[in-house]
Amino acid sequence: MLDLYYSSNWQVLEEDVFSPAIGTSATADQYVWGQAYVDEMVLRDDDSALDATNIDYGTSTSGLNEREYVLQDANWNTTGLVDFGSDSLKENFIYDPYGNATVLNAGAGAGMADAYNWIYLHQGGRFDPVTGLILHEHRDYGPGLGRWYEQEPSGAKYVDGLNLYQTEDDNPVNETDSDGLMIPPRRLPCWPHCRWIPTPPPWNVPPGPACNTYGCATCPPLKFICNNAGAGPWANCVRGCLLANWNPATCSYNTNIAIIHADCWNTCANAFGHIGPP
Repeated sequence: MLDLYYSSNWQVLEEDVFSPAIGTSATADQYVWGQAYVDEMVLRDDDSALDATNIDYGTSTSGLNEREYVLQDANWNTTGLVDFGSDSLKENFIYDPYGNATVLNAGAGAGMADAYNWIYLHQGGRFDPVTGLILHEHRDYGPGLGRWYEQEPSGAKYVDGLNLYQTEDDNPVNETDSDGLMIPPRRLPCWPHCRWIPTPPPWNVPPGPACNTYGCATCPPLKFICNNAGAGPWANCVRGCLLANWNPATCSYNTNIAIIHADCWNTCANAFGHIGPP
């Protein structure tokens, strides 16, 4: 039996499995994730013997005895594993255009079996060795066919509105879709930390008095957003996106200001096919 523990961003933090060596569940793996992107993985600690009695990496008394640092490319594909103890490259991964992975030895030469049972591969998704599919939060991606195995779950149009199973505008080499909800059309290059905003568009908050419902009068930064962020569908979307992630009680955003501004800009531009200023 496998138990998975997730963060609020759908990142697996710990895997527990039944261990015959100790007769109960044991921590098999713990993952550390980065801040640049939701699928940026830093390292994995694991208990190769599942006996919970060896060196303690990760959480204290976990018994995790092996640590691998993760190398990823610009599309968050795992490209290599580096051993913590020796600081040496242990494995390389290469991919075909639609995400099928091949494991190479440390010299990037001959193919080999994966000695680390690595399951976070194509664009940081979680590979299921039983089905051969890759989980990206809301949907399972099949690298063999280069398509999703489920329709876009909200029922909204996906990319061109004709193929609800299409992935990344049929361009996975240049696009990413961390949660299976990429919106049409993707016209701007996505920042490394860009991902779907929790509250989906389109937002529509025009400038002026309507913004006062968000408490603009008592918070100068919010008042500036309400009255000076331009007008028109795209500007109203950006304004609404920013306000949806604003906390009037603290007069601040619920996340990093640079990240939320970049995400709102890209999300609304994608929604309206807009390039350039409002």
